[in-house]
Amino acid sequence: MRRFVNSSRSVDGEARVSRRGRLVAWAALGGLAWGLVGCDPPSPPLSGEVHLPEGLAYPQGATLELQAGVSTGDFDRSVPPVPDVPGSSRETYRQSIPLEDGQRTVKFSLGSGIGSSKSGKWRVVAWVAQGAGEAARSSAPIGHADVELPSKCGPFGFYGYCVGRSDIRIEIPPPR
Repeated sequence: MRRFVNSSRSVDGEARVSRRGRLVAWAALGGLAWGLVGCDPPSPPLSGEVHLPEGLAYPQGATLELQAGVSTGDFDRSVPPVPDVPGSSRETYRQSIPLEDGQRTVKFSLGSGIGSSKSGKWRVVAWVAQGAGEAARSSAPIGHADVELPSKCGPFGFYGYCVGRSDIRIEIPPPR
């Protein structure tokens, strides 16, 4: 008498995974890993404190506006704080933080916990605005910090700069 064996069971009757099943599982796992590695957030995290001038009274709804982006040279007040360079929108952060009257120090955190950038030089710019998202007025005091990211990551720096900074300190000068 001949014994027929189901392809998913061994001769002893125990379940086993076919070669095709193992191949599909490894392909799915590889695709998931590639998707997680390939979906890189915009850039490394940047955080620190903004110190506001003493003696300022903020109107109702005033916000601290923050922008961060790749540094493109010396800071120039006459141009937008972080220029919108075509193709670089991935590497630009913006944030509005509501202010309370009398507040002198504001902690900020821009970006996610991970990410990478091709550039190791960043600029963070801060100013007080009348409302969320408002551009800096020509007479508004602006503070900024030029930030160098600490090191490249991956083999031979292949992945760019991915270690953020948490020690950024920005001073906004008093109005003139």
